[in-house]
Amino acid sequence: MSKEFFHNMREQMAPSEKAVNNLYAKIEATESNADTNKQHTQTKSVKPWIKYLAAAACVALIAVTAVNTNFYNFNNGIVDTPSNVKKSSNVTSGLQGGITIPAMKLPNTNSATMNMIGLIVYNGKTYTQAEYLRCDEATRKAFTGEYLGKASGTIDEWSSKIEHNKEFASNVTGDVYSVNGYDKDFRICIPQMYDGCEFIAFFENLNGITLATGNDLFGDRLHLKDNYIDVTYQLHNDWNNNKGNFKKFSGLTNADLKKFFDALYQSPIIDLTDKTNLYNSDIQQSHIFFKIKDGTTVELRLFENGYVGYKGMFDRVVVNMTDDSFKKIFEASLQ
Repeated sequence: MSKEFFHNMREQMAPSEKAVNNLYAKIEATESNADTNKQHTQTKSVKPWIKYLAAAACVALIAVTAVNTNFYNFNNGIVDTPSNVKKSSNVTSGLQGGITIPAMKLPNTNSATMNMIGLIVYNGKTYTQAEYLRCDEATRKAFTGEYLGKASGTIDEWSSKIEHNKEFASNVTGDVYSVNGYDKDFRICIPQMYDGCEFIAFFENLNGITLATGNDLFGDRLHLKDNYIDVTYQLHNDWNNNKGNFKKFSGLTNADLKKFFDALYQSPIIDLTDKTNLYNSDIQQSHIFFKIKDGTTVELRLFENGYVGYKGMFDRVVVNMTDDSFKKIFEASLQ
């Protein structure tokens, strides 16, 4: 199993060609052994999922550009700026009524985009790939809640609109479950095992929703403030170049973090589409990682001037923090 490959896919960064090739070789060897031993059941249940990840990596250069500067526009099947992320008609500040992110519509035309991001249609909503967590069986089972159905894995660039609209239509395969501790309207999962390694893949519904304040995302959905047990950060250059190098904060107190969370939860969600280029190289930014009690990680992307993004959220929809607590955390994360 390629550790680099899955780390990069989880962080939505481009795996190296070597990592992809190694993973393909591992898959083909496993398939060959399975055919020889006539143990088809396990291999067939896992193989499409692993091959999906490898296929996604093959177009990762485009995918990373989309994640870092745009998002996946499923209305026309191309990577585009998020022009369909709209405010509610009566909203200008992001507080009254909130920012409405329209429900994601799968493309009407053939598109390689369908192979670029994992998705599952459940309860009429489209859930997209979030965190991939490698864990032991006990941890995997602890996450696994109510059985919801089977992801078909039948969506690809040739699928018809009728197929897209079916319950559990997806471009990944596996049994789908709710996630203990989270609302299934927000997060679902596919537990998997490959080559003796336990994985769980999370999918999140962050479209077709309205968000007014940071609490709507980081509180009600992610339960961040009351459940983190550790916090680290990365300089943006280290993050951007997949260098690792996670750092511990120096000089921050629990009181500082409490003030930050209080302000984060109360601050408005705003839409910066066509207003600010967050990914301009001159804009300072950093990445903060909160380890949660259940073993997952919540990443906040901090931009100068008080913008806070979530890596699973459309890039131009952010929390706008004007409180001094943001400045203290942000400056500490640049050291």
